[in-house]
Amino acid sequence: MAREVWGGALCVSGAERTESDLRAIQRELEGEMESRRFLTLSVDTIGNRVSARVYVATPELRRELDDRYGKGTVVLEGFLKPVGS
Repeated sequence: MAREVWGGALCVSGAERTESDLRAIQRELEGEMESRRFLTLSVDTIGNRVSARVYVATPELRRELDDRYGKGTVVLEGFLKPVGS
């Protein structure tokens, strides 16, 4: 199908999670936005992960999400950074 619209070089690679799986994780986390204080949630199909922006990306929250969805499936970005980092 890609060849029908693109005649250039192609690089195809496998992914650990489908886009549908990532969107399901995003929807599940959206239900927790207030209690978890997620600011934004987005699916990164190229990185094969869900990006979550939070006020503070604590090690505890990182571990919980890794245990729940698999290491690196949900990547946290903290809005606030610890002093000195």
